[in-house]
Amino acid sequence: MADLTTLQAYLSSAEDALNKLMTGTQVVEFDRSGTKIRYTPAQVPALQMYIAKLKSQIAALGGGGNPRRVIYQYF
Repeated sequence: MADLTTLQAYLSSAEDALNKLMTGTQVVEFDRSGTKIRYTPAQVPALQMYIAKLKSQIAALGGGGNPRRVIYQYF
């Protein structure tokens, strides 16, 4: 597994790629460890899964930021 800084950089690139695809760009490429990754609108679900995986790996390394927590109060 890559280090936290590398995973965060991958996540940033992947989220940027997803944003571009969702706003009309037809093909998005980004670099991951010297390998060009290419996504098209048809591959949005795969890109979303990749983003979820990166977020999970980042959380496992303790870089998840502030997790959302639901607190229930009973009256």
